[in-house]
Amino acid sequence: MLLNLLTAGAACALGAFLIALRIGEPGRIQRAGALFVAMLSLMLAVIFPGAELFFGFVGIVAAIAYAIPAVRSIRSTSEDE
Repeated sequence: MLLNLLTAGAACALGAFLIALRIGEPGRIQRAGALFVAMLSLMLAVIFPGAELFFGFVGIVAAIAYAIPAVRSIRSTSEDE
């Protein structure tokens, strides 16, 4: 069940990444790509339990890479108002 949810999440994140590539906004591409990498690493951690430390680390780094442009986007939006 968990693997099915992670697979669906990774597929949705991949779709968001491809849409972001089509739109071409750099911040959106970075956020969508980081979200896809985070979901993929969580899925691989479930599939390969022996390498869960590595995939967990990759997921944490991807989550940080997702958070940085998101915070910048929020700050720039609040400064514009």
